[in-house]
Amino acid sequence: MLGVSSIAIATFAFRRQISQEITDLLAAAQGVQPTVLTEADIADLPDPVQRWLRQAQVIGRERPTTVRLKQDGEFRRTEAENWMPFAAEEYTRPIRQGSSGRWR
Repeated sequence: MLGVSSIAIATFAFRRQISQEITDLLAAAQGVQPTVLTEADIADLPDPVQRWLRQAQVIGRERPTTVRLKQDGEFRRTEAENWMPFAAEEYTRPIRQGSSGRWR
């Protein structure tokens, strides 16, 4: 019983910490003026990356100040095991190093 309670408390504390990190990350991005991605910005990148960015038509667009990535899928550790569902959510600020996420 004590072990179950300890796990529940630790899980709650971890989730609260992640929520606070996400709040802080998003708050830090408020008021940030996004810059526009230019050809000069990608000039030193490898050719395949430059081609991909051009094809994605991001040159001349504002850089994101925050990004939220969500994934859902299945995985298994070995071929003999059943597939297990997963969900992941990640928040990041590309202009400044740092990210936080939630995984289930």
